[in-house]
Amino acid sequence: MQKVLAILLSALLALSLAGCGGGEPAESEAPASSAPASSAAESEPAESEAAESEAAESSAPAESAPAESEAPAESEAPAASEASATGEATASQPPAAASGDAAAYLTQVEGLNQAAADFALELINAMGVSDVAQLPAALETVRATKQPFVEFAAVTPPAGYEAAHPALADASARFADFIDRYVDLLQGALDGSVDPTSEEYAQQGAAMTAEMEQIGADLGAAMLAVQEIQAAA
Repeated sequence: MQKVLAILLSALLALSLAGCGGGEPAESEAPASSAPASSAAESEPAESEAAESEAAESSAPAESAPAESEAPAESEAPAASEASATGEATASQPPAAASGDAAAYLTQVEGLNQAAADFALELINAMGVSDVAQLPAALETVRATKQPFVEFAAVTPPAGYEAAHPALADASARFADFIDRYVDLLQGALDGSVDPTSEEYAQQGAAMTAEMEQIGADLGAAMLAVQEIQAAA
């Protein structure tokens, strides 16, 4: 699976490099550019309706405030705040695998497959953008897919996985760094700091395509070593 994914990613890289080196995209995004304006115009009634509904809701409790109904409302507030706190912690720091939780660690290992697939998907989406003005944002979305690899490279493995973890953490860190450098190369072709028709650009692209295949192979082998430990446990 990992070897196939590495080959597919390499093919995508070659295609995206060729796309940035090709002609200018057709400017056929007029409906898309007009959509935000229309949605903004429609948002005013929505906001007024929301304000009215909020006013109605704020007056409702004043009319009927049974003691029994207030208790569930109070119990729900801490739950919501706890969920919010949990979400914020997840977004700002590595998952629980850092504390040596084997189940969380293995879930995060499996998540690397999805993270690589997300990179491929966002790269495909960027290749499909026809309005050149939207490409920088699309490429930054591609760059954001490095985050799971950055987080995994920073975790502490649980007991039993100490020997297999370093290779997987190293491959993850290399993948994250690769995504950064690859997006930089594509952005350089867009902003003119790199000539996409030059031999140098072609050589950089070929080298990065080969590098991606190697990282994918290393990532797959390291994941297999972790999974073998799991199977033997």
